[in-house]
Amino acid sequence: MVLLQATAVSTLDTKRRSIEIKPLMTSSARSFLRTNLSDTSAAKAAQDISGPLTLAVAATDPSWLDPNKPEPQARVVVIGCGNLLPIAMQGFDANRDIFMNSLTWIQDRPETISVRSKSLFMLPLRLNLVQLIIFGGLFIFIIPVAFFVIGFVTWLKRRHL
Repeated sequence: MVLLQATAVSTLDTKRRSIEIKPLMTSSARSFLRTNLSDTSAAKAAQDISGPLTLAVAATDPSWLDPNKPEPQARVVVIGCGNLLPIAMQGFDANRDIFMNSLTWIQDRPETISVRSKSLFMLPLRLNLVQLIIFGGLFIFIIPVAFFVIGFVTWLKRRHL
């Protein structure tokens, strides 16, 4: 998942007792929430809020009455990222998956929730000159010489038996 310019989602202390709020996504312990948006430095300032921060929550209210359902429930998913879908349209499938699965969970249709399989697309291996020399020397010289030495030692031991 990629969440650009994400903000924390906080829950109020005063709420109905029947509402259940479950965190879906949290940031790491090293994250922080910028309070001064004009500050463009990457370092944490003194007034910033330290992580972990809740970035997405799912809220349910089973006491909400709907005569058409055997188990009436109100459901809401809140994600603290305003550009979740534009990022998903740029090829980040996890963003699209979380959005679509949130919609199917809200509709109470668990049979349509899907987990996308891993892509089998292979990216080319990119090595710099130092890595090429190291791996080339390893596979062209060191490993063959090691096999030759082991074979030669084995031959010498068996020759005198």
